Amino acid sequence: MKQIRYLLRKVITDGTGKNLDLENLEISGKTGKTDKNEISCCAYFKIDESVYTCLVIISNPKEGYPSGGMMCGDVIKGIINELNVK
Repeated sequence: MKQIRYLLRKVITDGTGKNLDLENLEISGKTGKTDKNEISCCAYFKIDESVYTCLVIISNPKEGYPSGGMMCGDVIKGIINELNVK
């Protein structure tokens, strides 16, 4: 389990989820892209005593390069901002 957590953290710090690497919050997750033209990002993070998991799937993205880390990551960052994380 420790290795899985490490790998999911590395996706955010060094991989396709770099867009989600925030200074004030440790986030781990996995990005993806299917052959059905869907992109995704599943991320989890802890705020105070609560653990949050966000899964964002975008079907047929219309603008820009389809990237789970970028497009879906932006949605997750918006959710984190709404949670008012400092």
